[in-house]
Amino acid sequence: MAEALAPGIRETSRDYHNPYRPFPLSIVNAVGRIVESAGFSRPMAVEPIIRAAGKAAGLPSGYLGEDQSYREGLDVLVDSVESESRLNPIGKMITRSRLTGILRARFQAERLLMMRPDILSARLAPPVIITGLQRTGTTLLHRLLAADRRFRSLSSWEVLDPSPPPASRRGEDPRLKAARRAEKGAAWMAPDFFAVHPIDHRAPEEDVLLLDNSFRSTVAEAILRVPSYAAWLESVDSTPAYEFMRKLLLLFQAEDTRPWWVLKTPHHLEYLDILLKVFPEAKVIQTHRDPAQTTGSFLSMVGHGYGMFSDSPDTMEIGRHWNRKCRRMVEKGMAYRRSLSPETEAGTFMDIRFSDLITDPVAVLKRIYGFIGLEFDNTAEEEARGFLNSNGRHRFGRHVYRLSDFGLCTDEIRADYSDYRTVYAIPDEE
Repeated sequence: MAEALAPGIRETSRDYHNPYRPFPLSIVNAVGRIVESAGFSRPMAVEPIIRAAGKAAGLPSGYLGEDQSYREGLDVLVDSVESESRLNPIGKMITRSRLTGILRARFQAERLLMMRPDILSARLAPPVIITGLQRTGTTLLHRLLAADRRFRSLSSWEVLDPSPPPASRRGEDPRLKAARRAEKGAAWMAPDFFAVHPIDHRAPEEDVLLLDNSFRSTVAEAILRVPSYAAWLESVDSTPAYEFMRKLLLLFQAEDTRPWWVLKTPHHLEYLDILLKVFPEAKVIQTHRDPAQTTGSFLSMVGHGYGMFSDSPDTMEIGRHWNRKCRRMVEKGMAYRRSLSPETEAGTFMDIRFSDLITDPVAVLKRIYGFIGLEFDNTAEEEARGFLNSNGRHRFGRHVYRLSDFGLCTDEIRADYSDYRTVYAIPDEE
């Protein structure tokens, strides 16, 4: 039975092949296509991106970075975007600007770490890392833990630009202003995507965006059609990206130190071996839910994400790619956990069912606090309940989706994930 909606709450569109486009953007795209057809547009290329990033970071001409392990990923991604992504003119402009901004942030962080070598010698606060398939409650759990003042989390405005402004600068941090503009722009440009995955520049954000600074993350394939880059990413060692992520966490920690970190992204499920090699002090919380419920929701999110930058998302292709990708994620995660001794796995991993999290989130939090060895005091409970009371569903619209929109069905999904569902005793969810 469909969920009853309060008056005035809109539903997201399932017409992924005809994405919503504000009229001004439609005009810009139309003009951009005329410019492209006349041969005046410039292709996306790596060298101009590097030059622009260095200039924006205030670095000498010709600067390529202290650690150039980012270069291969940037090369592959730019080539894939240029040849495979089917971006519209607005999508090309935003993507070029985004890649430049990612690299500028990396260059600035490198410069600051060179000036402050003491940062890298500091002890990293132990991280609690939440992972699991997309749409399994990772965001809710992340924000519940981040409500506790003892946990250091990463806000959107921080992950977009890790380097703080000079101490001499007065007034509001310019990173906050930039993130607020990006949030408003996303809500205007793609209200359906905003309803599926609300963006709040002050709220805790996924640390996968830190891996983006090394151009070795699944962010690109979640919003763009980049099959060559996606295949490359699965074939290379992601250790350099995780090592740079640890440096960035130490940089953030120098500004604001807490007893614990709380991090979150489904991306880690595919890289648990590297994650725990680089972060041996981590405790990992893995969330679980019937994939027949999560898959359609996530594919719809990807479909709306593609529609922000392309006029022709292929839902069948999205379904094939991400169903295979998500199976790979859980299979690699299970394989790694099976490789551990029972004692090591029990001391490192904790499993949480989505149904338990939704039914009694405070009880779940108490279990997690006991697992990591932290007191769940009255203040922590009050902060958690305060977050729950102030964050209702459907604030930006109700997300509607169907597996069939992506060429899949419930029986197929449950068969594909049968081993995973058996290992973690995941029940059918109707």
